[in-house]
Amino acid sequence: ATYEFIPDLKLKAQVGRLWYDQTYTKFRPNTIGSGGTIAGSPSLESSNHYAMSTASRESDTLGEATLTYKKTWGSHRIDALAGFSMQRKSYDNFGMKAVSFPSERIHDVSAATDTKAMETRNMSRAAWSLMSYLARVNYSYADRYTVTASFRGDGCSRFGVQNKWGYFPSISAGWNLSNEPFFKDAFGDATNIRLRASYGWSGNNNIGNYASIATISK
Repeated sequence: ATYEFIPDLKLKAQVGRLWYDQTYTKFRPNTIGSGGTIAGSPSLESSNHYAMSTASRESDTLGEATLTYKKTWGSHRIDALAGFSMQRKSYDNFGMKAVSFPSERIHDVSAATDTKAMETRNMSRAAWSLMSYLARVNYSYADRYTVTASFRGDGCSRFGVQNKWGYFPSISAGWNLSNEPFFKDAFGDATNIRLRASYGWSGNNNIGNYASIATISK
């Protein structure tokens, strides 16, 4: 949704969510042989006669709000942005494998008669969240000279307690030679040359969900 308070000043807010839900089941009966073991052989009961069931669920929720301001007067142009966002992502995976069934017609893991032989497969559960503040200001003069300054702060559940937030400032300046009168006189409009220099800090949160938490060992 977008709301314009006054001309050139707009607020935009949006929320989105992505769901992923998958269930996978498999049953291998005694009527299928394995290697040198013929179909229906008693030895298949424990080696190749099995049922498997896995479930995977994933959720990704993102909310954003930005305030933008754009203004042009004479040869000057400025646009500014301030924003806030929150994101949370979670995973949940679980699987079971079982052998020994009372009937070839029953394919469900829960129907296995040998509960001690049940195995868990691909068990994992995790979640992480990210909160961000951001700001950016662009200034341009006569479409020839530009200056940009930006700042971003990110707080992530993956970071350690002592360094829960990361801050990333940047600044840049540009010169559009193509719009200079002397350049157009020499080369016309067929050539486009821009010079740009920038400096800033960058980072990411691509670490384990719980890597910052110390583990306990005996």
